[in-house]
Amino acid sequence: RRRRGPLLGHPGLSGPGFLTGPETGRAWLPAHGLWPHLAQATHLVRPTGGLYVPPEAYARFGIDIEGIQMVVAHGTGTVLGDPIEVQALTRAFRRRTTRTGFCAIGSVKSNLGHAAEAAGMAGLFKVLLSLEHKQMPPTLHVRELNPHIDFADSPFRVNTALRDWPAPASGPRRAALSAFGLSGTNAHLVIEEAPPVAT
Repeated sequence: RRRRGPLLGHPGLSGPGFLTGPETGRAWLPAHGLWPHLAQATHLVRPTGGLYVPPEAYARFGIDIEGIQMVVAHGTGTVLGDPIEVQALTRAFRRRTTRTGFCAIGSVKSNLGHAAEAAGMAGLFKVLLSLEHKQMPPTLHVRELNPHIDFADSPFRVNTALRDWPAPASGPRRAALSAFGLSGTNAHLVIEEAPPVAT
């Protein structure tokens, strides 16, 4: 049977993960009691094309970009790579909003280092645990921001402290996740918390 869903990792190496869901874009994750809505888009990036956040990840599911409260970036941790990623995210967000600083951004790599082929799954675990505990964990060891990233004019703020994640005035908590493979594969997911379960 052919699986549908983004491959977060490299199939020929250790550590890949596969997140599958039916055509509706939903997957039940019983270990966390969550039923996140998955808006997924996977692309192969041209070597000269730079990083790309596919807008169809938002348009296809009718997601309000201003409803994204947290982004878990791939976060290469390099002087060049991080600005390119933030620019790609900013371009995607700027298609639908001019607001600044409303979305927390970070990476799981400051917590556990470069996870290589498992980086996408590590980022996914960060999102799921954040939704479960209703908290946004910090990006650790941030002493000064990359001067090549214009955060002041972007939708993003670097989250440097553990913060409660209050429910938005309308809609569920939502986070976006980016993961990039060595071959140029670019996976971008939007994950929202499950609706309340009647007890």
